[in-house]
Amino acid sequence: MERFNAAMERLERAFEMVMAQRVALHEENRKLSDEVQRLGRLLERQSEKCTALEKEVDSMKLAAALSGDDTRRNQARAELNYMLREIDQCLALLND
Repeated sequence: MERFNAAMERLERAFEMVMAQRVALHEENRKLSDEVQRLGRLLERQSEKCTALEKEVDSMKLAAALSGDDTRRNQARAELNYMLREIDQCLALLND
């Protein structure tokens, strides 16, 4: 009977340790989930900022090209015409 009681005590201690680990892991999981969400929001903001900066760079390139010599101006016009054709094609696909 004494061996049974000792075994039960060891089992209870092991169970308590497992439960304590479960609680700790649950808390760690919650913190990591929060961190994942925070980093996801940060990534989204950084992506938006990057897109805005890319658009700004494109606008500055276009402005520089339009204010340059005839060759640059003609290149810029050709690029604009190409972009407009792409937009027209996209609109046509959307209308189908």
